[in-house]
Amino acid sequence: VARRLVDSHAMLSLQLRERQVMAQKLEFSQRLAQAAQRRAEAIIDCLNDFVLVTNPFGEVLLANPEAQRLFQFELQEALGKPARNVVGHPGLANLIEQVAHRGAGGQRHTDEITIVSGGKPRWYKVTIGPVVDNTTEHLGIATVLRDITSEKAAQARSAEFVSAVSHEIKTPLASVKAYAEMLADGDANGNPETQQEFLEIIGTQTDRMSRLLE
Repeated sequence: VARRLVDSHAMLSLQLRERQVMAQKLEFSQRLAQAAQRRAEAIIDCLNDFVLVTNPFGEVLLANPEAQRLFQFELQEALGKPARNVVGHPGLANLIEQVAHRGAGGQRHTDEITIVSGGKPRWYKVTIGPVVDNTTEHLGIATVLRDITSEKAAQARSAEFVSAVSHEIKTPLASVKAYAEMLADGDANGNPETQQEFLEIIGTQTDRMSRLLE
């Protein structure tokens, strides 16, 4: 009986030690996961872009202050909620859900969208891609928005300038073409003065086009 008691005590002690070791490993793993999350939060908080991270089911996991301000939500209140209910932008929500549906093997998706901010529409370049670890396990979806409103405005100004120059250049170009054809067709009747007049008009209009292109 005494031996059985000793063996039983030893078995219980061994099981207790194993449970303690498992508990310590679990606690260590939790600390590592928490540390990794804090590092991720610190990194995205430093970015000027707007960053939103969702789990494979499209529920909010992380968001930097820029994204919270843009979409007007508090991270603690949005955790675990569907991104569709948080961002308030159906088009963006659809893009996130499409990428999430493709899983870990999906490709990054890039698009341009407009979002009303401060009462004015602004342009954003959106990049959405799966988040995977070294085992290719699908951890979630990262959505990054970059404000390209200034770039869009510059492109619009450039297009307007090109359009204006193209319009302005048509008149002198038409004159040059017309008087060159008249010279070629002999409309000056061999008169040196008329020919010189035609050439001066061509020269004047050519100078005008040159100034437009400077």
